[in-house]
Amino acid sequence: NIRIRGARQVSIIGNHIFDAGTGVGSVDNILLDDDPTQGRATEDVLIADNLIGNRGHATSRYGIAIQGSSRVTLGTNRFVEAGGPLRGNLWLGERARVSRNSGTATIGPGATRVTVRHQLLSTPTAADIAVWPTNDLGQATRFWTGIWTPTHFTIFVDADPGPATATFAWKGQVE
Repeated sequence: NIRIRGARQVSIIGNHIFDAGTGVGSVDNILLDDDPTQGRATEDVLIADNLIGNRGHATSRYGIAIQGSSRVTLGTNRFVEAGGPLRGNLWLGERARVSRNSGTATIGPGATRVTVRHQLLSTPTAADIAVWPTNDLGQATRFWTGIWTPTHFTIFVDADPGPATATFAWKGQVE
């Protein structure tokens, strides 16, 4: 497993990174975080063309976990579960910020908005994030976005979706 803490200009390219199931438990195959004791951020990291996974009775949580790093570029990496399952391929911690991100959001019955955590490097504008419905929106007929902050944006609908939900996909990119 690889842990990068408080380093700059790091490349992790073309490796086979597997948790061999040694019983260490609750670790990540690649972990990026800042070093608060030295006051150093992990920055300018490239992770590409790696084979990442678990073997045997491995207990890795995530293939790649980014807790507090900035300017991380993720190329194509392949994730495999040859042993124990990974909880997920990629995890972004509360402090992680990225130039591109995507996700889904749901507005449930009785609501007309949902707040989405975007984790982008800077405060996006409406032009930086694309949102599209993935269902018929229930009883709502229109949607829009607003309330842009450094960490979140909001999706609104014109009416309570009713017993159904209004579901959305989104993607964003900032420079």
